[in-house]
Amino acid sequence: MSKKIFAGVGLFLVMFFCRISLASHVSFEGQYWFPSLNGKVNITAGGISGTEINMKNDLGMRDENVPEGKFTWTINPKNKITLSYLWVEYNGNATITKSINYNGQTYAIGNHIISQLDLNDINIGWTRYFGNVKNAKFKVGLLLEARGFQLKGNLNDTTLALSTSKTISGVLPTVGLVFSVNPNKKINIFVRASGITAGKYGYFLDAQGGIKWLLLKNFYISAGYRTLDIEGKSDPDYAKIQLSGPFVVAGLKF
Repeated sequence: MSKKIFAGVGLFLVMFFCRISLASHVSFEGQYWFPSLNGKVNITAGGISGTEINMKNDLGMRDENVPEGKFTWTINPKNKITLSYLWVEYNGNATITKSINYNGQTYAIGNHIISQLDLNDINIGWTRYFGNVKNAKFKVGLLLEARGFQLKGNLNDTTLALSTSKTISGVLPTVGLVFSVNPNKKINIFVRASGITAGKYGYFLDAQGGIKWLLLKNFYISAGYRTLDIEGKSDPDYAKIQLSGPFVVAGLKF
């Protein structure tokens, strides 16, 4: 009896994994994003009230292009798992035109400040499409993600040889929706957005839309527009980073 049970379980597992292997595929893609930076920060420490700092206007930070790598495992037509990593470094070089209090340090008018902002975002997500999606031209799906992020800001006053830094990091669960339209076998129009709100403590939003072209059997490109909006608050401190702009993608699927 036990042999029959083990045989039955073994047959089921073989059939299950064969089904997955026949229906599944993986893809690797690189995204190159051209966002505009809009950022403000205010950090209080040591009893010294912080000053609101505009990263561009006050620190001279410039827009930077942002790379992202992504791995996708399409388990079957209704389910897929994604893993992505995004990183960017912003640098500023300015003679400040107002007095700045940041993280307990005071930087006087006319001082020369070299600044840096690092953003790292690692994301693992699961997409589950609704309904019968086999050969469907229009699909809607639920998107669940876990986002691990780190923001690190540094100010270096070369005039007075002062330097201070602040790091904010955490893991956020996010939820969203995915919309997909396939006019034909080679073109896919997509919109996806996910985020979370924490009330007075801030929010996280990542939204993008675009068009994907399958140029060859295993090679595709896409282009679109993306917005990443992060706001964290813990009175009196806050940080708000918004990146918005077009992107291009090249990918391989197997």
